[in-house]
Amino acid sequence: MKNQYFGDVGDYGKYAMLRYLADDGINIAVNWYLTEDDGSNDGKFTSYLDKEDLRRYDTALFDVLKSMVYEGNRSVAAFEAVDVIKNAKYYSDILSDDKKN
Repeated sequence: MKNQYFGDVGDYGKYAMLRYLADDGINIAVNWYLTEDDGSNDGKFTSYLDKEDLRRYDTALFDVLKSMVYEGNRSVAAFEAVDVIKNAKYYSDILSDDKKN
């Protein structure tokens, strides 16, 4: 995971599922395996946020993701602060993705 990817189309489904489980009383912990942004254009799949018909699946989450992406606030720290996944615990230290052994 890289902050530059945050809010990409895959996140909507994953976070919606975690919200559903949390609302059902299951304890949620998210290990981001967060690494430094790499300047690539990965994470560009955010046009789903322009499709209001997709909002119906989880309106609160959709609105949070749309706001964060459109305001340029694509970071896991900002998402954690919003507390959109009820009582979730997070591990978000930046880890090395250095491939040297």
